[in-house]
Amino acid sequence: MSTNTTIAVIDGVVRLRTGLAGHDLKDPALDERYLTFDSAWTNAFRLLKGGVVAGGSLSTQSFSYPANPVPGTRTVRRIPVTGATVKTPALAWATAGSGTVNWHPAGRLLSLPPDTVSYQKAYRTCAVNLATDEIKVSPSFSTRDYAYLVFQTDATATEATGPNGGRIGVHPLYGMGVFISRPGFDHLTCSLDDMMLTTSRNMVQIRETGMATPTQWTGGGARSPADTVYGGPFNESATIRYGVRITLSRSYPDYPPVIAYRMDTGYIDSLPSIFWVSANEIIIGNLLSDDAVRYAILGVDPAYTPAADTGRIKRIRFFNGALDITKHNVNWEAAAEADFLFRSNRQTPRFTGFNAFPVSFPTGVYSLPSAAPAGAGPSFSFFLVNDTAGLWWCGCGYTDMQNVVGSGGTYNSYWRGAVINRSQYRWYKDTSITWNPLGWIGSMNVSDF
Repeated sequence: MSTNTTIAVIDGVVRLRTGLAGHDLKDPALDERYLTFDSAWTNAFRLLKGGVVAGGSLSTQSFSYPANPVPGTRTVRRIPVTGATVKTPALAWATAGSGTVNWHPAGRLLSLPPDTVSYQKAYRTCAVNLATDEIKVSPSFSTRDYAYLVFQTDATATEATGPNGGRIGVHPLYGMGVFISRPGFDHLTCSLDDMMLTTSRNMVQIRETGMATPTQWTGGGARSPADTVYGGPFNESATIRYGVRITLSRSYPDYPPVIAYRMDTGYIDSLPSIFWVSANEIIIGNLLSDDAVRYAILGVDPAYTPAADTGRIKRIRFFNGALDITKHNVNWEAAAEADFLFRSNRQTPRFTGFNAFPVSFPTGVYSLPSAAPAGAGPSFSFFLVNDTAGLWWCGCGYTDMQNVVGSGGTYNSYWRGAVINRSQYRWYKDTSITWNPLGWIGSMNVSDF
């Protein structure tokens, strides 16, 4: 995908814009789906903290839920994140190195054994609770690492607008680099927290998006009704789940984190696991139905820690209309795909709209605060919802009271929210509960290239 880059006065404001080649980036009315970054955007995702931490190093906390609303228990791992609040959305995954999973394709006789598929890296999407100065994640693993991203962007309100600015060169406070402040802040005096693009901070972008559906068998008989995947490193070995194998349009040898959620059918789901079979093939499994799955390949290394360069390093490249910025101490001439903080051929996510849940929200289908751009698939939207234990649950595309396990060993959930298409989501609340969850939903600007 070729792109172009411009620095120009647009609507009276100097803006850095990157987008798809063949489109006039100086046009103030340019459809946003053709842009990958715009320095005038409000609510562009900024990282508060990202990291990879060993599960065994984290403290645990258990919650017991009474019969009303949800009888059951849940244990979380607590990841310290200074500055986190119930309004800082987050993503988290348990991770594992190489291994194997069992794959049973649709239509194969159930009496026949599954295929053994090797994978290079695995991610288990975690249930996330937002809290003051920490996030709480589950399932609880003592032998797995957790990768996490906490966004400084407020998921409940539009940020301030106004002029901003930036420079490529020497900054009076931060030295050599790229420094683009968010709207309403002066790039010469603001903190790095208020930079929407800088060589001094890690950055989240999206490299590829798509949808996939498990292959289904409709011929009857004692055959697998759909593609299934089971086994692996996340305590799912005894449970058969649906899965889907996806060949990606590009290769990602760094095996980055993946956002994935199952399209809603109105009932409880389990959060997906993602297995990198190769640099351009993934399996998404641990699904409770054979419905379509939405996914996004992220362009971020959660473990990256910015630092000062130790010498004169070529980190910024303008070439054939594209803008690329590498990690510290990485010369762009020798950089691999995983060595870039920012690339103009990746999408920079932001929140384009917000809706609140009224406390009496009944079960039903509702409009997203902003529909996915024309030509895009279903929205990547964050749900932030509270419960009776004082926890705020956060999920992208889908959320409910995950990992609350009742006496029968099954998940219990008396409310849930899920995206169902590019403009709508479903909200479900059991009529037997005596309290009213409230929260927010924020929609992202992600298109499908």
